[in-house]
Amino acid sequence: MSNELNNSITNGIASLLGLPEAVVTSIPTVYKAYRQQRIFNFLKYTNFTIDRISVNDCNKIRKLVSSNEGKILLSKYLEEAIAIDSEVARMALAILFSDDPDFIFESHIKNIIFIAIKELDDRAINFYIDSHNKVHNYKIDGLPYERIVINSESELLSEFWTREDIALLVGHFRKLNLLLPDPCSSSPYSSKDSTWLVEYGISDTTKRISRLFQKAKEFSKDYNQQA
Repeated sequence: MSNELNNSITNGIASLLGLPEAVVTSIPTVYKAYRQQRIFNFLKYTNFTIDRISVNDCNKIRKLVSSNEGKILLSKYLEEAIAIDSEVARMALAILFSDDPDFIFESHIKNIIFIAIKELDDRAINFYIDSHNKVHNYKIDGLPYERIVINSESELLSEFWTREDIALLVGHFRKLNLLLPDPCSSSPYSSKDSTWLVEYGISDTTKRISRLFQKAKEFSKDYNQQA
């Protein structure tokens, strides 16, 4: 693209946004630095997570990254890392890349996680962890997975999570396929609290995803303490 055309585009954007030309010309530099910082953080987190797996697994990852196939895979992860806002989510991505044996997911589940973590901030991740740990599980014969019922007596309802928070975030995570639909067609618990009730499902897979976020949260804390 010629300098004349670049100047024309810059002047047009500056005029459209009502900004000084100097501000507009600085945007590509800021954007590049923003992307580079996210890539740099992901690579640092990846090194941090690889140092915490077994020697054999560590050697496998380092050998993979040295291959053309591994470089392509790393490039795909870097693209994902750029699109993530949460540093805890970026650490979770690094854990997935390191092939931690506790968090080996089938490809379609991994794709769900990739899509979801771009829509999460640290507070939402905290809620997701709590949505598995600070609740009572109902294991009902014949249901494909466990049922969670939250009402006004639930531990999840606290100074951290209001009724509105819970309703909105459960809906958000269900849209992201990280929480499952209520496996019952009708609620046998509605008579206990007719004014407020939120229901959803969790499975072995969602529990592992919750543990992935918990480990990423702990790793992020450890990383920041030693940085």
